[in-house]
Amino acid sequence: MRLARYLPLLALLLLFRAPVQAQDAELTPEQMLDRYLHFPDQREEMRPLLLALGAERLEQLIRDYPRPPAPEPGEHKFETECPDGFKRPYWITIPADYDADKPAALLVCLHGGVMAAKVDAGVSIMRWYNKYLREHDSPRPVVTLATSADCYETWMNAAWWRDAGRQNILHFIRQAKLRLNIDPEHVFITGFSDGGSGTLSMAFNSPDAFAGFLPMCGDPLIPPTDGIMHAYTNLKGANIHAFNGAKDPIYPGKEVEKLYKEANKQGASIDWFIHPTAGHDWGDPDETFPVQLSYLDKWTRPPVPDSIDWTADRALTGRRGWISIDECGELPKAQNKAKKPVAQKTGYRIDLGIKVPPNDNPNLMEDPIVGHVDRDSIAEKMGVKDGDHVVKCEGKEVTSFSEIRMLLSQKRAGDDISLTVKRDGELHTFTGTIPRQTHLTVGRIEAKRASTINVEVCDVKRFSVWVTSDMLNDKGALTIKLNKSRVFDGKVEPDPAVLLDEFSRSGDRRPLYIARVQIDVAEALGK
Repeated sequence: MRLARYLPLLALLLLFRAPVQAQDAELTPEQMLDRYLHFPDQREEMRPLLLALGAERLEQLIRDYPRPPAPEPGEHKFETECPDGFKRPYWITIPADYDADKPAALLVCLHGGVMAAKVDAGVSIMRWYNKYLREHDSPRPVVTLATSADCYETWMNAAWWRDAGRQNILHFIRQAKLRLNIDPEHVFITGFSDGGSGTLSMAFNSPDAFAGFLPMCGDPLIPPTDGIMHAYTNLKGANIHAFNGAKDPIYPGKEVEKLYKEANKQGASIDWFIHPTAGHDWGDPDETFPVQLSYLDKWTRPPVPDSIDWTADRALTGRRGWISIDECGELPKAQNKAKKPVAQKTGYRIDLGIKVPPNDNPNLMEDPIVGHVDRDSIAEKMGVKDGDHVVKCEGKEVTSFSEIRMLLSQKRAGDDISLTVKRDGELHTFTGTIPRQTHLTVGRIEAKRASTINVEVCDVKRFSVWVTSDMLNDKGALTIKLNKSRVFDGKVEPDPAVLLDEFSRSGDRRPLYIARVQIDVAEALGK
């Protein structure tokens, strides 16, 4: 009986096994795919071998990719190497009613306080949801996933609303899908404070990956404060329910509500609740969490629309469903047929590069002692060091990082900043300048899918159509028109590279996109 208890773990270790060199043994296609997914240092070696199998064989390999036997119900900790190259832990809770033969829903939990949160901070909100899930009569089992930004030990680019942070989130979800039978139509994401803002950032950038978004005490203005384009029009079709506190001193509910209303005017359909007595917290959990969980019963992933309106400023976040913005740049006026992108009004969140010492409640940023100074940051250039005790900001006495944050909120790019710190019993005043943001050209694409793909662009130099089988006519051909001019008309064959990349990105075993047609706007229009 004791051996039987550990058989699932042994099987899991065999699937996620230590790497072996291809030259040491002849690998099967299944082993090559396994190594490509789980060992980044072997991807360059495995990729050409997998692509040589051809689209049909690779598609079948992906469909049949095995899952390890599920661990027993309960909370489990794993570790993975994220796309940014850092290893991070994540936690999965398997409910008692999980059945490996039936798809389960997945609820992804993002922690707050990314600057100072402990590596296991996400476990707390996951456990709160788990408490109420045990009392909730769900139509399907719900697996919960706690993710870790671990910015304190890695870098601030892992913040949920930055490029690396969003890619890490999608990677954690992929890991869950590879391990467990997760229904891609019922993947939800939630988070508190910075985690709530990160949830909204995922809605801005990856609406197709989720059935719904449940931000708590977040702010839609936080994601674009890093100079990254976020357009309210990108929220069209996304299921969003937001919770905020009316007495929240950090993100006042009534102010955030104005942003939700503005987003809805531009095509979003955000549902929100401003709790009359809650501050920067979730109010009465006996009321709040059951309401949050009710949306898991109501929502399923919306279908990819036939009409797409998408705005982006770079390729990494430039995809919606079957269309992607691959490169932005100014185009001649005659080529800009799509509407101009609508700029989102935003503040400027100053990141000095100071990390708060980790504590049990990262949202209470008291006693402003510098835990760590990021390399090449404003604070490092000013002369601030680890262990400094900040006593003044802009000449005003401060007793918490919250007070520093409020003073910084009044600053803008190009402004000077001063900090007075106590170091070894002596006071030192440092000054610096907040750098100006680099603004990228923002592009917008409007596309409609019917018997012909019709596309119009504004300042988009290159875009791609991601091809599904049902886009092709009975001859396997596809027609694309740009600004009413035919720019592609021909047969499209399944591409093994697209199949492999899509599986590696999402973990979904049933490929939706089978090929990619990229269009260079200037070349296609002959100008």
